[in-house]
Amino acid sequence: VKCILKGFKSSTTTVFYCLSNNNALYKSTNNGLTWTLQSNLPEDAWDRLEVSLTDPAVVYTGGVNAFRSLNSGSSWSMITGGWSAYYGDPATKLHADIMQIQSFRKSDNTEFTAVTCHGGYYISYDKLATVSNKSLLNLNTAQTWDHITDRSNNDIMYIGSQDQGIQVGRGANTAGVMDFV
Repeated sequence: VKCILKGFKSSTTTVFYCLSNNNALYKSTNNGLTWTLQSNLPEDAWDRLEVSLTDPAVVYTGGVNAFRSLNSGSSWSMITGGWSAYYGDPATKLHADIMQIQSFRKSDNTEFTAVTCHGGYYISYDKLATVSNKSLLNLNTAQTWDHITDRSNNDIMYIGSQDQGIQVGRGANTAGVMDFV
């Protein structure tokens, strides 16, 4: 049995979660002595499991789509309407293929959650009720599958990128990072 273990600890509360075989979530409130099945996940989780740093009942998971639970994994809701919503609003909708979900604290103790996926890098300050795509501008990232330089103008390069289609960049003859559209 494969188990991804995550937890929450405060001065009064300790909660552990175990994602078993990417499809079942278990919870322990007695330091792992006993475990209770919370639910079977809506889809395979791809080893992705995270717990809020400020609320032990808020749990996130993701595979093709991302999900969150506000009740310790008893029920789940798809984050931002699922990956197909991305194409209508890439600034505020998650793309498919969730690669990482992780919660952090800023120096002022504000919690934020970062999500990486095949559509870029997203930030949320409201426990993934909403997300903001930080990779739309000035973050030159793509998983490139193939590239070619324009035969009639070697300053133009075309790339095919994972889930982002064909992109064109100008400045192939210039040193530095190229911008692609």
